[in-house]
Parts: sequence; structure tokens; C-alpha cells
Amino acid sequence: MADIGKEKPREKPQAAASGDGKLVLAYDDNRIEIGPGKDMPRKASLGRDSSSQLVIPYNYVSRRHASVELVRDRYVFTDHSANGTYIHPEGGESLLVHGGKMFLEGSGYMSLGQSQIDEMKHVVHYQVIKGS
Repeated sequence: MADIGKEKPREKPQAAASGDGKLVLAYDDNRIEIGPGKDMPRKASLGRDSSSQLVIPYNYVSRRHASVELVRDRYVFTDHSANGTYIHPEGGESLLVHGGKMFLEGSGYMSLGQSQIDEMKHVVHYQVIKGS
């Protein structure tokens, strides 16, 4: 897993920090934002099911795989899946979250169900943009 954590994202983040900003999740051509704004959702679901806010149609992704929620001023990722989620923060160690929670900060990628960062298939990009 050490080599996976060193994989560089395709694009540079514009701004990255935790706190009062919004969280952007992107998969293929789909993009959702959650945040503290009064017109923004504070929670999003990720999974294979069509009712998810971010649908990832891949065999290793559970129907209701994970969720991300703004709690106070931090973004909490929660894995609800059978196979877990690999979180690859930019410049940090890759982590497997399986039935647990983790704070999302800065930017990076998450692979639902399998570590696909080398092939960049079925990978969700995340980015916390401060002050949005």
C-alpha cells in the first residue's frame, strides 16, 4: 500500500483545508457539493444504488457503500460497506476504512470496494475548498 499513497492526482487542488469550506466529490462527469451554506446539503451518500447522491456502478461497490456528512466544521466519511473504502489523501498514507469513520481534509481520492488508484477506475476525487 505504500506505493499507492504516493500516486499524484491528475489535477492540482485549488485550495485545501478543513473547516468552513465546502466538500466537492467527483466521479466521472458527476459532481456533488456538501457544505455549511443554507442552500447546500450537509450529507451525501455514495453507492451502487440509484438513490445515492453519487452513484458508482461497480461490482465491488455496495448499494449503500458510504456517506459523508458535515459535522460541526469537519467532513466525516463513514463506510457502511462489505468491502471497505481505500482513502488516498494527497501527500499522505493510504488508509482502509472498513465499517468505520474518518475525517476528510485537503484533497485526494477514494476507491470504493477495491484499491483502484493505479488504474484510476471507479475512483472518487474529494476536495475540501476553504471559505466557499
